[in-house]
Amino acid sequence: MARWLAIDFAQEVATVAIGEGETLVREREWPARQASEEGIREIGRIFAETGTTVANLDALAWISGPGSFTGLRNAAATIQGLAWAWDKPVASVPHLAVLAYACRKPGLTISVCACLDARMHELYWAFYPTICAGLWPEATIQVGPEADVHLPAGDWIGVGEVLDRAEYQSLRKRMVRVESCPPARAGSLLPLADLALRTGRMLDARAVAPLYVRHEVTKRDQSHFSVMRTGYDTGEQK
Repeated sequence: MARWLAIDFAQEVATVAIGEGETLVREREWPARQASEEGIREIGRIFAETGTTVANLDALAWISGPGSFTGLRNAAATIQGLAWAWDKPVASVPHLAVLAYACRKPGLTISVCACLDARMHELYWAFYPTICAGLWPEATIQVGPEADVHLPAGDWIGVGEVLDRAEYQSLRKRMVRVESCPPARAGSLLPLADLALRTGRMLDARAVAPLYVRHEVTKRDQSHFSVMRTGYDTGEQK
């Protein structure tokens, strides 16, 4: 089984995890506002606690977005830097895919609408029509007010803590049920990271970039990662 280092800096709590295949070995957490300062130190600590070294580590994984703008930038910089330095492949896993895949049921195929708070009275959402074990969840992630969420025909299961809010109860009522699912963390992305490895979806360091859905954010950050890649290519620290 592959040994993983997984990170997530885009939630209120930042997390790093070591996994063996899909199995969580150890996870550490700390306040996300300290992610950039504490991230490398926490990785060092979890390596020491689990006997992990660069030599016995197989791959890296991270939640690529959507999420906190600053958190995603910090996570991308950390994962990209480690991938370059250690020559490890990377699994970039969308946040909503982690939530949807957590709803999978043995022997069943279900349709899942995964939702996430986008602030400003808006949602991120994605429709995953075929969630089942061993199949990569494909979907287009969208952002907008609840009125823009048009559920396709069929029986859709909802997932996402934002659906518990009073302002989204009309959307919730259009779903057959809403699954209780904790917020995504580094440890919870391991099943999809391992699936990415088994299905040829790994990236090299050059391809690592945050997944932004709002266009103005994408444009604002595009030049940052272009410069970052140039810096790593020349050996400079940016």
